[in-house]
Amino acid sequence: MLFLVLVYTLLGAALFFSIESRHERKTVAIREVALDAKVAVIAEQLRKFYNNTDAVLDIRLLEKFVKHSYISLLKEESLYTGSTYYKTEDPANFKWTYPSAIFFSMNVYTTTGYGSIAPDSMLGRFCVICYSLITVPVTLVVIRDLGQWTLVILTKGYAHLLVAIRRSMGYSEPHEDTMIALPMKFCLTLLAGYTFFSATFIYVFDEWYGDMPNTGLPFFTSFYFSYISITTIGLGDIMPNNATFHPIISTLFFFGLPIMKVVNRATYVCIENGVFGGFNFLLNKKGLRNKDSLLLRCVYLTRELYRSGNFKAPTQVGGGLYHGISKNEKLTECVIFQPERPPRRTISRVSRCSYCSHISLEPEENKANELLNNLTIRSLATFARANADVYGGGFGRVNLRKGDLVQSRANVNQGPS
Repeated sequence: MLFLVLVYTLLGAALFFSIESRHERKTVAIREVALDAKVAVIAEQLRKFYNNTDAVLDIRLLEKFVKHSYISLLKEESLYTGSTYYKTEDPANFKWTYPSAIFFSMNVYTTTGYGSIAPDSMLGRFCVICYSLITVPVTLVVIRDLGQWTLVILTKGYAHLLVAIRRSMGYSEPHEDTMIALPMKFCLTLLAGYTFFSATFIYVFDEWYGDMPNTGLPFFTSFYFSYISITTIGLGDIMPNNATFHPIISTLFFFGLPIMKVVNRATYVCIENGVFGGFNFLLNKKGLRNKDSLLLRCVYLTRELYRSGNFKAPTQVGGGLYHGISKNEKLTECVIFQPERPPRRTISRVSRCSYCSHISLEPEENKANELLNNLTIRSLATFARANADVYGGGFGRVNLRKGDLVQSRANVNQGPS
């Protein structure tokens, strides 16, 4: 997995370097020509000043000329906004106002961190550390709960819609105990829809907030800004031109984070299952069959049972997720990805499946083995669409007993027998 991270890091670097390096050199060449032309104009004006004896003796007129020349150079490189002369033109141009402070505070605890507004004083930076230590964990809990609430509402709505569509098309209704989950396409469509809504709002609001017409962000730039904000990438390279630090913008993105949480959940499960299936294929090719490949067959069987509507309602028993299976499977109850805790043994990183030894998996097992032995894009997609987590929802949780530590220490002291 670390190698995979390294690979897409290097590929991403190559992609952005090839695009942005050429764009930067082209932009620098254009700006250099424009600055040279501006400097030539300033030099010509300065020569006229020297030829005019009265103008040279008037120091105030000369200072005004130098200031005007400096401002024109800043504007030529799009650096005037935020400069000292820009702020002194109007008190409203100062970066730190109470509304902008609200914007900054929300950026801190949502971990967006544009960097376009940040404290310069040592005291302010110290307060950011203390403030974030308190507010970031609380905000993550709030976003998690909002995301869970959003997921429940959307899943119920999707279930009602799915049943209504099947009824209208004359198909049989799903079984009462059929498990329904939000599909990946629905989650991505939801994210795209909210991003489009945010981009439209910023495009209109930034134009309305400005004093001059046609000074707001272009629509694509608004969409780009919305995406990097909702995903908390927060590069800070693009900000609204007129409503730069308006709190309503950060509020808009705050309520997009629960939606992102829903999308992340679906994405994590999909990618996790896909990568897990791919690695199991490699292990099987090398003859390294173990309980992990058995677990993958459970993933496939779970998906097949889910699609056939043979699952009973899940119940939480003993820390594991239990599902009822119909009589056709010759089993009244089984454990899907149940993390067993054997006595006096160190807990395995990967959850164990405790029902596969009690039932026959044909023909489902044959299908799963076929997928394992013939890795294709289609088989990876099948792994990714499996609705059960390969870690059984237990990823991030470690239940460790003191007895496990004692037994582990004893095994180390005894050494190999």
